[in-house]
Amino acid sequence: MNIINYEHNNQIVKSKSDFFDSSHFENIMGLGIRNIDYSQLSEESLVYLFLHDEPSLTKKRSERTKQQYLHDLSHFLRYIKESIGTIQELSHNEMEIYFYELSKKYAATTLRKKKTIVQQFLKYVYDNNGLSDNFSSRLKKVSVKKEELVNRDLYPEEVNQILDELKKSNYFVYTAFFLLTTTGLRIEEIATAKWADLVFHSSLNAYLLRVVGKGNKSREVRIFEDTLDALCHVRSLRKQTTELDTSSTSAFLPKADGSNYRADYLSSLVAKKIEEINLDFLRYRQDRITPHTCRHFMANYLMEKGIELKK
Repeated sequence: MNIINYEHNNQIVKSKSDFFDSSHFENIMGLGIRNIDYSQLSEESLVYLFLHDEPSLTKKRSERTKQQYLHDLSHFLRYIKESIGTIQELSHNEMEIYFYELSKKYAATTLRKKKTIVQQFLKYVYDNNGLSDNFSSRLKKVSVKKEELVNRDLYPEEVNQILDELKKSNYFVYTAFFLLTTTGLRIEEIATAKWADLVFHSSLNAYLLRVVGKGNKSREVRIFEDTLDALCHVRSLRKQTTELDTSSTSAFLPKADGSNYRADYLSSLVAKKIEEINLDFLRYRQDRITPHTCRHFMANYLMEKGIELKK
């Protein structure tokens, strides 16, 4: 089934703008997208499907995200056509050569972003049986020098070091930072959340916190048990209940009297206490670590795992 093909007169994609035309994807869905043999599709077809086959049923990639994905994938596909032939002839050796050549042209932070996009694309094609090998799983990691770190660059080993230090020096900030780096929550969402908004879903075997984010939109975010343990310790020190209670009026992350913190206060406190930590890698940062840094950390971490964090 040839959905998109530049070489035939009946091609769907005749220009760059056609990649963003969702009407073609709606027609494909009507035919049954899971009945498609991805291994028989052209590279352009695969990119089109990747852009429009959303990871989530309820949220869509922004046009800006699609444009960035197409820009980087177009370069990758051009390399395939000029150096290899087709995506079916791709090998791990060719992948290493491609990213080695890119590493000569781009800074490590930019290279990592481009690698992540290609990685997501290859995983999508592999998951839909379009490739016989999961090339995304064995790509070399991109190491970034400390001097190149910017506000949204934070790495798991650095998060662990910060957590270790905060746990010894300021348990409350440790808990706040733990929440930020394991949930991707905005500081405003943590500050305004109520204890009553936390529930346990037995079908998922998980604790979920209902928060209200930008645009007054409600969503549920998983709270991992080790993070919840830290939070419950703070709550017990402040004489607040640690049992699930939908009638509770106390804040999720409470003051001593059970009321909510101001988001700007929490944000400043977290950033200030992290700055006071004596860790070598913090000296090389161009910008301070803030709650927003934590949100970007979570997004990057999930992308490295091949999962897209929806905004």
